[in-house]
Amino acid sequence: MAAYGSELITKRNRDEVEVTALRFTSGQQGFLGFARQLSRLTTVCDIQKALFCPWRYSDPGPSMRWDPSMDDRRYALRADDPSTSRQMPIRTVRGANRLAIEALQCLPSVLAGRQLETACFAGRMMRGLYFTWPIWDAFIDASTARSLLSLAVLASDSLDHKQLEPRGVTAVFRCRVAGSYYRNFSPAAPV
Repeated sequence: MAAYGSELITKRNRDEVEVTALRFTSGQQGFLGFARQLSRLTTVCDIQKALFCPWRYSDPGPSMRWDPSMDDRRYALRADDPSTSRQMPIRTVRGANRLAIEALQCLPSVLAGRQLETACFAGRMMRGLYFTWPIWDAFIDASTARSLLSLAVLASDSLDHKQLEPRGVTAVFRCRVAGSYYRNFSPAAPV
């Protein structure tokens, strides 16, 4: 449950718990509801297609809004309102979203002072929020992945790759989180 949020901190004047920085859907119910719906709808075939086939983006929603190529549908950049557009409904790769939900256990959220911090995130929405992750070259288990993803050095503006090489990290990528209510990842770039 640490991947979804913490009951130790609540939003001002509400009974809602603070949730992971990976909540890009509208509201807690959207995030947990979409995760539950994807868990129910995803088939073995969907997982196989996500892992072994080119992504066709042919599945209907829900989407967790983690794919910058399909989920960045800001109204200001379009001629029509994307939330009501019938011409371009949201299409996704259902198996990829389902696998990403499983991977949330490697990105826990923990209380740091009065803020809930999620692994791999640095900054704040108003000043710039970034998601940074390492790429490694060896087979590792989930607890080792969780450890690598939680390294404080990843949040640094001037990344020292020499510190990461002994841990098997061969590359590091970073993307900006765009939007406020409906968040999206921007395309990633190597750091």
